[in-house]
Amino acid sequence: MTLVSKSIPNLINGVSQQPPSLRLGSQGEAQENGLSDVVDGLKKRPPTKFLKKLVKCNANWLVSTTASPLQGHLTNGNVETLTPSELDAAYITTYKRSGDEQYTIVIIPDATTPIVLAYDIMGNLRYQSGKSSWLADGSTITYVKSAVTYYGNSDDTSYLVGVDSTALQRTDITSTSVADATFVLNKKKIVGMSSAKIPDVSGYSALVYLKTVNYGRDYNVTINTKTKDSTLAPITGSAVTLNANEQSDGNYNQNGIVFNDNLKFQVRVLTYLLATGSNHKDQHLQVLAQVRAIL
Repeated sequence: MTLVSKSIPNLINGVSQQPPSLRLGSQGEAQENGLSDVVDGLKKRPPTKFLKKLVKCNANWLVSTTASPLQGHLTNGNVETLTPSELDAAYITTYKRSGDEQYTIVIIPDATTPIVLAYDIMGNLRYQSGKSSWLADGSTITYVKSAVTYYGNSDDTSYLVGVDSTALQRTDITSTSVADATFVLNKKKIVGMSSAKIPDVSGYSALVYLKTVNYGRDYNVTINTKTKDSTLAPITGSAVTLNANEQSDGNYNQNGIVFNDNLKFQVRVLTYLLATGSNHKDQHLQVLAQVRAIL
């Protein structure tokens, strides 16, 4: 068999199981510890670099207070390493906000109090549910709300408890990230509608939508009853659009809402809620909305 001599430009197309006569010149039969890259060509596979062990707060951790603002900092004495069993059962996902700001989210299932942990790209504990949040150096993060300083959190993770107070499997949890928010879903949770109604139902109301309006106009709505010889006074509402040279301050007036952004107008006139009383037959009143535009 004669030797074949030819030039091979690169080996960037990896491994092929085709016969040598059919595979590309840039493909090989085997490739061990190699990484094919269009830009860098064939190079050695990069190694795995150990950063640090993942930890969580132990029983010695205490939340910071105004009198002792440093006691909530992370130290070797108030953290413990996650056990192999916890890591085996945990749901793990990653969140990349930018090239240098990336997080690993670890959820440890439990029958009563699941634990949600967040680590930065270097493996530093940055958040633990029911505990606090920390900077990369372990310093507690505080925040002020209504002139009150908070050093920890009381985040509720009961949503991640399984049916009949059982611990979820990691396959029962999924998540997705949108912008700066990560949504965590319990697949075993039975979806139900809350009995609370927001806003509270209080009488009847009507919505009038004007698709196209003009500058500097007064739009009015009058609602009358169709009941003959009724003494019920009409209900009125109004909204005023701005002139072309005026800027909207974004304030809401009593009778309507006016938007004036990029010449796109939307006028929504809300009527007053109809009060209930003896003049309302069976508390049901048929109304007729009459829209009158003053042009």
